[in-house]
Amino acid sequence: MASGQESSPEANRDQPAFFLAQVDASSSSSEEEDTRSQADDSYFVLFEKIQKRLRSLESTVSGLQGRIEDLEFQIQEAQHSQQRRISNIEQRVQQSLGSPSVASPVVSDSTPVDIVNQTTPGSDESFYAQGMNSLKNADYESSVAYFDQLLKQYPNSEYSADSLYWIGEIYASFEPQNLERARQRFVQLIRLYPDHEQIPKAIYKLGTVYHQLGDDARALEYLNQVILEYASHEVAQLATEYASQIK
Repeated sequence: MASGQESSPEANRDQPAFFLAQVDASSSSSEEEDTRSQADDSYFVLFEKIQKRLRSLESTVSGLQGRIEDLEFQIQEAQHSQQRRISNIEQRVQQSLGSPSVASPVVSDSTPVDIVNQTTPGSDESFYAQGMNSLKNADYESSVAYFDQLLKQYPNSEYSADSLYWIGEIYASFEPQNLERARQRFVQLIRLYPDHEQIPKAIYKLGTVYHQLGDDARALEYLNQVILEYASHEVAQLATEYASQIK
């Protein structure tokens, strides 16, 4: 009788199956680890993309805040400039009427000046002053009406170019907007008064109007014109920032 007990044929047949099961289990475990690793990598990449996007949005918001501050400053400067212009008009009218030249009071929002009684009725100065007074007090419809009347009766007035600009500004910036009318007024100003001081701002505004109308190609054309032809003007920086948002 043999000293060692021989394995039965059935047992020998079961051994390969047992080893195969172990290999399959090991392979399955390895595949699961690989899958988890790939998933971790995917989540990491996605997280990095989200972080990058958030940083980009933060940068954009910061840039917009700076632009808003610049615009607020320019609005204040424009208001002060128009107040000085109205004061000069009043002084000139007083001189033409033989009144002593005195400094006009600063116009406040709560106490609008009745320009009609201080200028020659129906004059271009009167229409312009009334238009600016209405604009200052947010009566945009009346403001446009006065400027339009000036342009109709005095097409060659020294205030015609400014009137065109402010009509375009009102239609472009205040509710209810009328972008097409704003576009027409800015184009008219640029064509009729190419050397006027309002031209850089008019070209910039025309670019923004075209962008709002959905014509990005024309918008960039006018914005780049400001950047190239009026590089030293304060509006060139605004044009650069606006154009960068379109490209």
